[in-house]
Amino acid sequence: MKHGAEPAIADERAADERYRIALRREESRRLPVHQGYGDARRIPSKAVLTPVPPRRGLLGRVELAEPTDFFDGTNFYIGSRPLDADGLMVFSWAAPIASTFFQNRGTHDLCPRVTARRTLLRRGGQIADYVDDDGPAPRTAEPFAARRLSIPKAPARRPLPGRSIPEQRSRRSAAQAQTDCPTAQPHQTASTLRAGRAVLAAIEAPRTERLTSVLATLQPDQYAYVTAAADAPVVIQGHPGTGKTVIAAHRAAFLVHRDNEQRCRSVLIVGPTAHYVRHIGGAIDDLVDEEGSVDALTIEDALLEFRGLSAQIDGSRPVVLRDTRSELAEFAEQAARVLRDEGEIGSRIAHADCVRHVYEALRHNRLGRARLTRDRDWARYLRELPEFELASTQRRYLALLAACGVAAAGVPPYTYDHVIVDEAQDLTALEWAVLMRMNRGSWTLLGDINQRRSDLSCHSWSRVSTVLARPLAVETLRCGYRGTAAIMQFAGRLLSREEQTVESLQTGGVPPLIRKVRPTELYSRVPAEASVLLTRHPDWTAAVIGMAPQQVVRALRIAGYHVDPADDTIMVQDGKRVRVLDPQEARGLEFDVAIVIEPGDFPPRLGGHGLLYTSLTRANRELVIIHSKPLPAALRRPGSASTPPPADPAWKSVRRRRGA
Repeated sequence: MKHGAEPAIADERAADERYRIALRREESRRLPVHQGYGDARRIPSKAVLTPVPPRRGLLGRVELAEPTDFFDGTNFYIGSRPLDADGLMVFSWAAPIASTFFQNRGTHDLCPRVTARRTLLRRGGQIADYVDDDGPAPRTAEPFAARRLSIPKAPARRPLPGRSIPEQRSRRSAAQAQTDCPTAQPHQTASTLRAGRAVLAAIEAPRTERLTSVLATLQPDQYAYVTAAADAPVVIQGHPGTGKTVIAAHRAAFLVHRDNEQRCRSVLIVGPTAHYVRHIGGAIDDLVDEEGSVDALTIEDALLEFRGLSAQIDGSRPVVLRDTRSELAEFAEQAARVLRDEGEIGSRIAHADCVRHVYEALRHNRLGRARLTRDRDWARYLRELPEFELASTQRRYLALLAACGVAAAGVPPYTYDHVIVDEAQDLTALEWAVLMRMNRGSWTLLGDINQRRSDLSCHSWSRVSTVLARPLAVETLRCGYRGTAAIMQFAGRLLSREEQTVESLQTGGVPPLIRKVRPTELYSRVPAEASVLLTRHPDWTAAVIGMAPQQVVRALRIAGYHVDPADDTIMVQDGKRVRVLDPQEARGLEFDVAIVIEPGDFPPRLGGHGLLYTSLTRANRELVIIHSKPLPAALRRPGSASTPPPADPAWKSVRRRRGA
C-alpha cells in the first residue's frame, strides 16, 4: 500500500459498498428474465432463469481531462453492471466506453481525453489498494482528488448507463468490426503493462487449482481479443503462459454479457480435458451471471454427444491419417441422405440403429445401388473398418461415429451462437468437421502449433481454415505471463530459433533442476523432490507429469501419500498436495512447480516435441526434471548438465528404506 493512500482506499471501499447494495436492490426489483437462454433442448421451455447476484464490485475508475455533456463531473467507474445512482456513475466492463479503462488507443471517442486510470485491487474480496496509470491526455490536477455526487440532468440529455451514447459506436458493421480487430493493437510487453505492479504481484502469487477472473488487470491486448466482434473468426496463437485460457474465459463472458451490443445467446467453450473444464469453470462462475449461457465441454464429450450411443469407449487413438480426414463426415452425410429417402433411418427409428445403418453404409461403401467413393485407397480403408459393435467401443472411431450420429439425426443435439476452442492445435480435420455442426455462428480458436500432440491433427492454421471453409485471421501473443524466463528459455530449446519469440514478464528465475538418477530410482525420487519444494513453499501448487503416472502414484503411496477423495489425480500428505498427470491431462493447466519424469519417454511428433514442450511449460516458478535415460539432444546443450542429488533428509530416508 502506498504511503498516504488510506483515505483514498477508504473512499473507494465506501463507493464499492454502495455499488454492491444498489445492484442487489436493482436485482431484487428485476422481473424474471426471458425463458430458456441457450438452446431450448438444454433448458426446458418452462424454465425461468434468475440472474445470479453480482459477485464482483467496482473494477476501476477513469479520469477525463474535461467535463462532457454525457454525465456530471470528469470521472466515472467501470464495474460488472451499469449504475447511475447513489452518487455513482458506473459503466459496464462490456460496454464500448469501457475501452477508456482497458486501452490507451481504444475504440471509444473518449479514449484520447483520459488523463488517468485507477485499477482497484482486492484482497479477500475487499478493496485493499489501487494502481494509478497515466492516460494519453496530460494531467492538469491530481486525479480522483475529490468525490462529487452525481447531479442528474434532464433525461433527454442522459443515456442509460451501458447503452450507446453519441460518441460511442453503435452496432457495428462487419467492415467496422474488422477495423476494431485486435490486429490494430500493439503487442503487450513488460514495458506497456497496465497496472503493472498489480500484474507482476499476481504473476508471482501462488497458483490456484481453478482459474479466477483477472478482469480488473486485463491487459490492452487481452481486452482487444476478448471484445473483438463476435462475427469475426480469429485464431489466437501463443506460446504457453501467454494468457490464451484467460482470454477464452473472459471472451465467453463478454459475448453473452447483457451490455454487449452484439450479444450472443449461447457460447460453447471446447477444451482438451476434463481437468481443463474444471479449471476454467472458476472464471466462468466468476464472470457469467446468467446460468446456461456458457457451456464448457471437452472435445471428447462433444463427440460423445454427437455419437449418442451408450457404449463405453477405450483409450485407443486414431492410428492412420484417414481415421481423421474430414471426407469421412462427407461420406456419412451422403449415406444418411440416401438412407433417409429409403426409409432406413428417421425419427421413428431408434438413434442407435440409425447410427449403425449409416456406419454400415460406409463399411460397405454403399450409396443406394451406387458406391460412396470410387477412390481405391478410400474404398480399401472403408472396407477394413471393424464391425459396428467393436467400433463403438474404441476411441479411435469416436469422431467417425459422431459424424455418423449427427448425419443420421439430421440436426446436432445442441447448437451455439459462438464456439471458442482452446488447445485448438490438437483437433483433427474430422473433429473440426463434426464440431462445425454445433456452431451456428462464428469461431474463436486459441492454441499453439508448437504444442501439437499428434501428427494426425491439422498441421497449420491454414489447414484448419480450409476445413472450416472460412478465412481465419491469425493473431500472435508474445507476452508470457506464466513461466519464468529461465523455464521458457530452457523449454524453448525444443523449438526452432524463429519460434522462440515469447517475452517473459518474470525475468530471470531459478534455472530448471535436472536430476540424473539410476533407473531403479526414477520414481522413488519423486516424493523427496516434492517434499523439498512444498516444505519450502507450502502454498504452492505442484504437479508431476510423466508417461507412467501410475508408477508415480505408487511411489507417493510408499512415501505415505494418499489419494484425495475429491480428486483421484491429487495425492496428499500432511497438507502437501501433488497432482499426478500424464502429458495429455496436463494440457491447458498451470502450477507453481512441475516435476517432469523421463523426458526421453515422451513421444515426439514429426519435426517437434509437442507433448514434452507442453509439459515443461506447465510450471510458473520452478521446474524439476528427473531422468535416467539421455535427455533429448536439444536439452543437452551446455549449461544443462545434470545436478547431483540434494542433501535432503527426506531423500536420504527414501534411499535407506530401499537399501540404496
